[in-house]
Amino acid sequence: MRNRAGPWKRHVAVMPKGFLKVQILGLLARRQMSGAEIMDEVERMTGWRPGPGSVYPILTRLEEGGYIKGGGRGEGEKRYTATAKGRRLLDSLRTIRSEILEGEMPLPPPFLLMAHEIPPEVCWRLRAVMRRMMTSIREAVESGREKEIERVLGILERAARQMEGEDRK
Repeated sequence: MRNRAGPWKRHVAVMPKGFLKVQILGLLARRQMSGAEIMDEVERMTGWRPGPGSVYPILTRLEEGGYIKGGGRGEGEKRYTATAKGRRLLDSLRTIRSEILEGEMPLPPPFLLMAHEIPPEVCWRLRAVMRRMMTSIREAVESGREKEIERVLGILERAARQMEGEDRK
C-alpha cells in the first residue's frame, strides 16, 4: 500500500510549535549548556532529536531577547545560561500551565507564549472574541451550506486584511 501522506510528511513538525523554545529555556535555567548538549538532552528526555537548524536559531532569538546569555566557551563550544528575564518568563509560563490544568486558561495554546506580555484582562477579552469566532466558524462548517461558509470566510479575510494594515491606507 502506498503512503498517502505524500512528500509533505517530512515537513510536518514532530513537536508542537513553541515546545522547543520553552524546553531550551527550561534546560538553560537548570544549568549552562552548549547547543550540542541541548540537542542531546532533548533527545534523552523526549526520544526526538532536534537538529542544529532548529536549536541555534532559537538560541539566537532567546539571546537577542535577553532571555539567555552566551559565553564561556567550553571545548570550543559557546555555552548558554538563562538570565533573570528568562527565568521570569519560565515562571510566567508555569503559572499559565497551571491555569490551563485548572481550567482557568487565559488564551488558547497557540497564543500562550505571548500571554505573559499582555495584561490579564486583555487575555480574557481575546479569549472571549476567539471563542465567539471559533463557534461561528464551526457552526458554518457544520451547516454544510457553501454560501454560509463563504460568508464566514469573507468576514475573516476582511478582518485579517484590516489587522495586517491593508485597509489603513
